[in-house]
Amino acid sequence: MTNNWLFTEKENEAYKKAKAECGPANKAACDTQKALEDLSFKRLAASEPLKEFNPEAVLFLPAGGGLTVSAEATAVGKSISAMLGAGVNYGYQIFNSKPGQSIDWSSVALSGAAGWWTTGATLSGTVGFNALTSYVGSSVRGEAPMPGMLGAALGSTIGYAGGSIITKNGNAILNPWYRPDWVTVGPYGIMGWNPKNPAPEIFGTGIGGMLQEYSGDWGQSKINGGR
Repeated sequence: MTNNWLFTEKENEAYKKAKAECGPANKAACDTQKALEDLSFKRLAASEPLKEFNPEAVLFLPAGGGLTVSAEATAVGKSISAMLGAGVNYGYQIFNSKPGQSIDWSSVALSGAAGWWTTGATLSGTVGFNALTSYVGSSVRGEAPMPGMLGAALGSTIGYAGGSIITKNGNAILNPWYRPDWVTVGPYGIMGWNPKNPAPEIFGTGIGGMLQEYSGDWGQSKINGGR
């Protein structure tokens, strides 16, 4: 395994080619692969972002998340939100990546953590926790934290509003107020709990996440002067 994010575009292509061609009949390709891997690890050891990374920043996540997540959120609900958060971030990176650009897995992981800890949270809690995850991500990458945090706050506000509208309207159709909580499920009048249709929450969370990624990225680019 190598750290492709430390390669230039040409080096990344050369590494992929050498790895594919490496074998007993092509020792030169194997030598090229090893040389590029050694180069990658040397760059990793000298990486300024990793030297400046503050591991204690990660410890803020469960502490802040514990104050943010809804007390009514279930493990299943939090797991779904985490998978949606990570999945939307991954998809957004794939859609917007340039040729040869690798995935920022720290961003994917932090989006998953944000999805877990903001399940059922209020607007202020969502904005605050997403700003915190942006701070941790900036710390990992060695970037100035403020543009990312402001972009995250903007994206969270827009995503929360959009997701809430979709969830509310979806519930009005699929989970109307007159829907009975208990229904007959067996003979002799046996009653069972009538769970809500989860589709509005899932779609609301997913589309809200897409709005958050796009608007947050847009906001951060504007703060950075369009770079």
